[in-house]
Amino acid sequence: MRTPQSATRTYGPKSAVKMFDNPTTYPLQSTPTHPPCLSRKHTLAGFFIFNTRLRRFPLPASQMANPNQPAAKNDVPPALPLLDPRNDLVFKLLFGHAPHLLTDLINAVRPNEPPITVQQVMNPRIDAADISGKFIVLDILAKAADGELLNIEMQMSRREKWSARSLYYLAKVMANQLNSGAKYASLKPVIGIHLLGYVLFPEYQQGLWHFLMCDQTSPEVKLGSELQLVIVELPKLAASPVPTGTAAAPAGLAVAQRLSPALQAWITYFQHWNEEGIMNQIDYAPVQQAMAELHALSADQETRAMAERRELALIAERTELEAAEARGEARGEARGEARGEARGRAEGEAYGKAEAMREILQAFIDDGMSEAQARAMLRMPAH
Repeated sequence: MRTPQSATRTYGPKSAVKMFDNPTTYPLQSTPTHPPCLSRKHTLAGFFIFNTRLRRFPLPASQMANPNQPAAKNDVPPALPLLDPRNDLVFKLLFGHAPHLLTDLINAVRPNEPPITVQQVMNPRIDAADISGKFIVLDILAKAADGELLNIEMQMSRREKWSARSLYYLAKVMANQLNSGAKYASLKPVIGIHLLGYVLFPEYQQGLWHFLMCDQTSPEVKLGSELQLVIVELPKLAASPVPTGTAAAPAGLAVAQRLSPALQAWITYFQHWNEEGIMNQIDYAPVQQAMAELHALSADQETRAMAERRELALIAERTELEAAEARGEARGEARGEARGEARGRAEGEAYGKAEAMREILQAFIDDGMSEAQARAMLRMPAH
């Protein structure tokens, strides 16, 4: 979650530059440009050159096109697989430049709150360094029409101290609102919306959470709405248009069907974007538009290359985290074994000394000395 600090190369739709310079203007569309038409002279010259080469290097009869024969299936290039909208770079390219889709997603995950309208995306650009950066989340910072600030993130990997990091960033967004001499009354609520590709609270079936500052004894008493955090555990709410109770209903569907149709459609999009049969059954217009945008992004070679570099960075991040956890477990086991061995040696030595003292005590008693006298001589405590 970094803000560009230097004039480095940035990526995104062409309208991103306009959005950054004048971010309150929506929707932004770049005017398509078309190559100029060739003149008659250029057309004839190209035709002449083509025919000359064709005469000099004729194709074999077997490779000449037959207008009466249908084209072979191999003549159609296979469709490229769709990019994963849960990749944080793809997520930002998709929603950071489509405020109407971002608005619908935000309202879907806050069904009990008044609807908002995204007026401005405050960080639409993506630095080239952030694409390959590890331990960085490419988030979206948006401003609503009433001034609320919203931080939207897609996170596929669990991070250490996740709650501390999330609250720190929300508090930082809150603090950045105040300029020198500004009043606290000018502060607007800051709302974090985190879509997680993993389960954060495995002991609960609930998958949609809305945290506010409230009293521990009387949670219905809230301190205020200045800081809020909405968490969506996608795996728990994994949905499909299959009716509940059928053999094909996936786990979590019963929970998902208690959600609003809008949120269920979005959950289906994030969990089944690459399953054409399921997505064809979704008739929710914003999700259909999101699918169209995802197809457009997936067809762009530069975007695909960026997404692949970003995925490699995320894989490297997960690998480092797993390696660090393994090293931590190994150190813990080694320390435990060392402490166990030291404790065992100490206990063994203590037991040996005690056993030797008991044998000496018994020898004194056998020689006719009273037990009390023997214990006093050996400085052993009395029973």
